[in-house]
Amino acid sequence: MFVLPLVTLIACVLLLTAGGAGSFTWTAGLAACLLAAVAMTVIRGRHVFPISRKQNKALPGVDMSVMIALVLITLTVLPLSLKMSAMSGPGFFQQNQAVDKAVTQAAELDLAEPFQPRYCYSRNRIGTQRIAIILVLAFLSASLSAHFSVKQKESYLLFLAFLGSALAVSGILSLTRFPQGDTLWWRIPIKHGLPGPVACFVNRNYFAGCMTILSASTGGLLWHSCVHRRWGHALISAISLALMGSGLVMALSRGAIIAYAAAATFFLVLLFLRRQLITAIVLLIVVIASCTMVMRSAEHDTRERLQSLKDPLQTASAKSRVNMWTDAIGIWSAHPTAGVGMDGFRMIYPQHRTTSRSGFASHAENIYVQVLCETGLIGVTLIFLLSIAIIRLLRSPSIDHAATRPFLPASAAAVIAAGAHSMFDSPLLIPMNAMLTASILGLSLSIEEGISKPAHVSTRPYTVTYASVIALIFGLLCIPMHRTDSIRFCRTASAEQLVRALPAAPSSWMHWYYLGRQACLTRTPAGRKFGEHCISRAAELDPNNYKIWRELGILRLRLDNHAGAATAFRRVRELGRHWVNLPAVPGYDYETTPEKGDNGT
Repeated sequence: MFVLPLVTLIACVLLLTAGGAGSFTWTAGLAACLLAAVAMTVIRGRHVFPISRKQNKALPGVDMSVMIALVLITLTVLPLSLKMSAMSGPGFFQQNQAVDKAVTQAAELDLAEPFQPRYCYSRNRIGTQRIAIILVLAFLSASLSAHFSVKQKESYLLFLAFLGSALAVSGILSLTRFPQGDTLWWRIPIKHGLPGPVACFVNRNYFAGCMTILSASTGGLLWHSCVHRRWGHALISAISLALMGSGLVMALSRGAIIAYAAAATFFLVLLFLRRQLITAIVLLIVVIASCTMVMRSAEHDTRERLQSLKDPLQTASAKSRVNMWTDAIGIWSAHPTAGVGMDGFRMIYPQHRTTSRSGFASHAENIYVQVLCETGLIGVTLIFLLSIAIIRLLRSPSIDHAATRPFLPASAAAVIAAGAHSMFDSPLLIPMNAMLTASILGLSLSIEEGISKPAHVSTRPYTVTYASVIALIFGLLCIPMHRTDSIRFCRTASAEQLVRALPAAPSSWMHWYYLGRQACLTRTPAGRKFGEHCISRAAELDPNNYKIWRELGILRLRLDNHAGAATAFRRVRELGRHWVNLPAVPGYDYETTPEKGDNGT
């Protein structure tokens, strides 16, 4: 029983590693179910992380903060009838009304079977359920790792060092000798994407994010091993750090490199303050050697990309991210209190973006900005309370500080690495990365067997029970769940599938647009009229997408709606796309004078 949490956590990490780091939704759902089953067996106290009687009870603890967050997320995905969905506010209610009308029309045109649509507050029901799974994975992972003994903590960190080394070697081979193409692990086929998969990750940026987290935990193992003079573990840690540092740099993720540097700086400062000069020098040599080796063996384009870190704000990538973050503030301004629902950014962002270069962005490339947009002030307040609760817990006499203190550096470094990388990307939206970060943090919140709990604590595990229920319900839903909120789904889906998916994402230009195209394929006057309505709705939800306006204008021209066609073409010109060839509209002039230097941004 005492080794069950460790074995389960390792098994779930390996499951996600083998299954695309959680990119296949069913693997994250299965891992959540396994963790839930073991957590219900192992954890018996109401509070997984109890606080002292002397501490202020006005502020919620870790358990209560997580409980409140999970309850609020559950409320945002409750399926409601159209009338009850009016509680979401007038803006969201109007979107739901438009969907309800479209579902009825689609049934009349035999594009889909009649059904009664249900709506929720979140603008991306499927995405919110997916994020709930990730949060449950993180909480249950931290809960189980908090029950490790000291020896089990050391074993877990050693396991993560070996895992990081294996991933790093696989990544290096993938980036140099044996490209994976459109596969994971050279075996599992996935859809084509850029810049391409690395090891078990669909994107090299996600791979680099995992390397930063595992490097941080391995740095903590190196520190712990040197302090206790376990030179075998120290040697393994040093080799692992060199491999992971090399793989991380070769992945060319500048945000991950900055996060790696932040975690390494933390360790160096800590070691110098503790007067562990030899360990600090070894760590510094490992970091410099791995970076130098990669730079010397890298091609010219690679060195040029890495040298751009000298002035990162001047890169095209940084400028586009800053523009996205600025536009995202408009989302929060429109929905300041409760946001648009977890993972709803991808659905709402097109309405607020100021560029016409791209119509799709799955993430804000900044966790903090995305959380503000998707959860509003309520979510920011909960995160603040959770952070305060963790700090209070670290100082609580309920925690066995003698057992947790040696692992604080690993936990702190992992949080620093993940937090720094989250400023430039979305590493914690990857189930495996979130699970690893939370489990490493849980090592410093340890409650070993035999540690007495406060007398007022009951035996009803409220938070763990609720998290387990969420894991089982959403986890089982994840097994048949398709990514119906992705643009790839919309491109290949039938009209029936798009109509069924539309109530779960009423604000999605993608679903409206591709449903309109499917309707036009019927080649009937009623079908084309409905298709024109759907594509018009897509243009309203993504007003800066010139391609939608161009297609809408052509469709209106075929329907002899000359005034509407001219309006659509005029919008294309207003977006600065003067080089796009557009057909003439009889009796209407839609041309505008291009401004000097206008490039459509």
